[in-house]
Amino acid sequence: MVVSCLFSVSCSKGTDSCGRNSDAAVWARSLTDERLALLFSDFEKLAADENVRRVYSFHGEGEAMPPEFADLKIIKLRPKRGYILVSGCMDHGVVMSFNGLNQPNEVQSIKLSWGEVPPHSGSETIWSK
Repeated sequence: MVVSCLFSVSCSKGTDSCGRNSDAAVWARSLTDERLALLFSDFEKLAADENVRRVYSFHGEGEAMPPEFADLKIIKLRPKRGYILVSGCMDHGVVMSFNGLNQPNEVQSIKLSWGEVPPHSGSETIWSK
């Protein structure tokens, strides 16, 4: 019971912890076009590696974060699934999704998504090439 209460409080603290104006979403939007282009390139290389791990994390789940992502304020990255979890709890969060990975004829983009369900969720493209 105590664990359940603590978990509920930690996931609900701050009314916009995983929303459009959360610290995580604001941080993701603050990345420069140059950093986002490099992030896409690094993520694409990692996703193409046949020996890539399923999960990389700063918090103990999966493998240690590769050095090219060390400056990021994120929880984990999932190269084969094409996304980075910037912030989150349970089934809602702030996520950066990578589209067009290793598909040279497709539009390459990074989409930022937040929240759980409408009207408290949404997305926007923060980088494209």
